[in-house]
Amino acid sequence: MSDKTHWKKYKDKEFLGEWDLKDDDQLELTIIRVEEKRVQAKQGADKKSVPVLFFKEVKKGLILNATNGKMVEKILKSPYVENWIGKKIIIFKQQNVNTPSGKQPALRVSSTLPKPKQSEKVELTPEHSMWESAIEAMKAKKPITVITDRYILSEENKKTLLEYGI
Repeated sequence: MSDKTHWKKYKDKEFLGEWDLKDDDQLELTIIRVEEKRVQAKQGADKKSVPVLFFKEVKKGLILNATNGKMVEKILKSPYVENWIGKKIIIFKQQNVNTPSGKQPALRVSSTLPKPKQSEKVELTPEHSMWESAIEAMKAKKPITVITDRYILSEENKKTLLEYGI
């Protein structure tokens, strides 16, 4: 967040906006609920119902426009909001987004998920439910980091998986 106050912060205190992030900032957020809210897009317009994501880390919600909704569905692999609860996403500011008001900055959901902290990783072993998926990733010539970014691998299990990629 910027150390200076953007004038739009006074306008909308309920929802996140591009003014809440510096150009190179990103926020890693945990979804705690999704609500339907009635909002007014611009002065004089009728209110309409929209989905809003709420997060553990910030008080403001993120209005889920079509672009961001499709991205959340894609990265969390589910169109059902109930399946999004407890999941983490990254939001960032994108410049020059086409809007009805012309090109302007907007918040976007990243196409990549946050990397789990080392303490959140579990060990991937042949007994783990994702072991076969790891083998398939190796057969598809994916880099081993696809697995090590999410799981702890012993040297022996890493060697076994790498053999599938040969």
